[in-house]
Amino acid sequence: MWGRIGSLEEWQRFLEARDAHDAGSMLASYSRQLDTVYDDLSRIIRILYDSPTGEVADTILIARTAIAEAAGMLDSIRYRFDEADREPA
Repeated sequence: MWGRIGSLEEWQRFLEARDAHDAGSMLASYSRQLDTVYDDLSRIIRILYDSPTGEVADTILIARTAIAEAAGMLDSIRYRFDEADREPA
């Protein structure tokens, strides 16, 4: 899967979030932004797929895959924050 993605405390400090809920909300926002980029790249791939060199579309496919992976990582961290937020204090 992925290498070290860090502890929740590290992410909360990195994001300068007030609490776990705030950190989760920030990560969800970043993930949605990456989803938008993914959708944009999908449209571009469809347009350029039959171009004289299919390598352009293939290269964009690689970028799109990397973006999906990054969004998945952020979602995974966000789910961990959501679980921590639900735990009794």
